[in-house]
Amino acid sequence: MKKGFVGLMIFWLFLWAVAACSPQLKPRLVKEPPLAFEPRPALVAVPINATPTMTPFLPQGLIPQVAETVEAGNKSPWGNYLPPSIWPPTEIPPPLSPLQIGEGNIPILLLGDDQRDDPTFRTDAIILLVLKPKQGRASMVSFPRDLYVYVPGWTMQRINIVMERGGFDLLATTFEYNFGVRPPYYARINFGILKQIIDDLGGVDIYLSQPVSDSVGGDPTRTVPAGWVHMDGDLADWYVRARWLSSDFERTRRHKEVLFAVFNKIISVEGISKVPDLYQKYIQNVDTNITLSMLTQWLPLAASLRDSTQLDTYHIDEEHVTVWQIPTSGSWVLLPNRNLIVNLLQDALR
Repeated sequence: MKKGFVGLMIFWLFLWAVAACSPQLKPRLVKEPPLAFEPRPALVAVPINATPTMTPFLPQGLIPQVAETVEAGNKSPWGNYLPPSIWPPTEIPPPLSPLQIGEGNIPILLLGDDQRDDPTFRTDAIILLVLKPKQGRASMVSFPRDLYVYVPGWTMQRINIVMERGGFDLLATTFEYNFGVRPPYYARINFGILKQIIDDLGGVDIYLSQPVSDSVGGDPTRTVPAGWVHMDGDLADWYVRARWLSSDFERTRRHKEVLFAVFNKIISVEGISKVPDLYQKYIQNVDTNITLSMLTQWLPLAASLRDSTQLDTYHIDEEHVTVWQIPTSGSWVLLPNRNLIVNLLQDALR
């Protein structure tokens, strides 16, 4: 059993979260998505037979891949997916065809949220991890929280609120529609427990290529120098959250830096010795459908990933999106450049 706990803890810190057991996976969404709370007021009710127009915001040169429809002659612009229940301020792009996944590869969504004591939360850390056991490798793709995507059965919305709206089923369907990949597994952790875990590990070491000065939510600015920096839980929490003077793109890079630093610490002799105590502290703060038996099967891959050259990292960055202001609210969002993102995902998935 000790080996199972070690494997479980290693992969929890590497995946941001894992739990001992979970319910069976649910089938693909084919009905109205469940709601975590009452939906927000509609902008405009969409008629069931509404005729869409060309999507105005797709970057120049984009040729979307439209998924096959269920029935011959069904030319719904949403393919097999549910139409919107709220008409958005911009037109909805068509669904993408499924991307090819390398043989034996395992896509997993790693999610970090800020949920407190109320039912509302934002999934501000979204990383697609692709385990490649046959290759002894893995890939990680970071998704900005402000990506503006179609949520089947609902509307166009930021990707970071989908998990709150309808849970993992709806988030997986949203990924399938917009990015051509439906992750079968996920692990979600609250940011608060990460801070505690880092302190329990005695801190982590992160290399900064340049000094960083930033703040969280307008709090006083903190500065850390370039070079190797030893971070306790408080400093690491600031490092992954700060974006007041930088950007979400930079923050997603920090997420992965801290993630890999924690992974390296937990596989050290000192870290492994603390596994039993850490297990008891984190187990109630994790939401996942990954089982203990799955984790123990993946344990040999975890050992090979101590070599950072075996981990390929990708970022959906400024070049992959178009910044756009929602006319009805004035908020700024990121419209995906689907061709560029598909090319990136195909590299990560193969």
